[in-house]
Amino acid sequence: MHSFADLDALIGLVPARVVTRLRAIDFGRGSEALYRDQMPGLLTELADRARVHSITASSAIEGVIVADAGRAQRIINRQATTLRNRSEQELAGYRDAQDYLFQQDWRPLNAGLILHLHRLLFAHTAMPGGAFKIEDNLVVDRSPDGSTTVRFKPVPAASAPFAIDDLIERYTHAVTAGEHHPVLLSGLLILDLLVIHPFEDGNGRVARLLTNAMLSEHGYTVGRYVSLEQAVAESADAYYQALLDSTHGWHEGTADPSRSRMR
Repeated sequence: MHSFADLDALIGLVPARVVTRLRAIDFGRGSEALYRDQMPGLLTELADRARVHSITASSAIEGVIVADAGRAQRIINRQATTLRNRSEQELAGYRDAQDYLFQQDWRPLNAGLILHLHRLLFAHTAMPGGAFKIEDNLVVDRSPDGSTTVRFKPVPAASAPFAIDDLIERYTHAVTAGEHHPVLLSGLLILDLLVIHPFEDGNGRVARLLTNAMLSEHGYTVGRYVSLEQAVAESADAYYQALLDSTHGWHEGTADPSRSRMR
């Protein structure tokens, strides 16, 4: 989509602070292999903990909260036979979608995968998942006094299916070309997905699920052992500000993700 129209112009000259962080990320890439033979129990414990944190944090960002921690744990561990309310249903949905990505061979990335993740998210609810939006939507902030401010205007509903296919095609081509860092390409994929905003609900959760999947696909498997969703939740204000900064001019093809103020 728009972020992939001219990658050389957009990310050909990466700011020094980003280069430094990418160097640190690459240095740690695959470091869990050092512990796989020596301390496999530690990795298992970290993976179990990260799974719980990711499911609860990503859900909580959207206001999906199961207040009883023990109850939430039972749902995540598939020990609860009945889901009592919408929050419990959506928590179980995120569990199913995350487990699918970590336990199944989901490749390759395509529109069908994105729709399937959305279907899993809402499979326990009365809301039908797995379909693109049929009405245009806006991303807004709601103030305590009830007023709203438009953060950005997504792609029209009629254009969403084409936009998703075009985005995946451009992203796949860029990855195959190998001329730009895969972490940056993954970030641009998620940025464009969020601006397309292809679903009536669940866009943020699908994006966070795909973030882990794309990074893992490129060998950055940290999301299995450290919850990236929890990191987002703990810096939610900065995260949303960075997203807003990165969307300015997106529809006109003038957006610059490096202008983000997130540190």
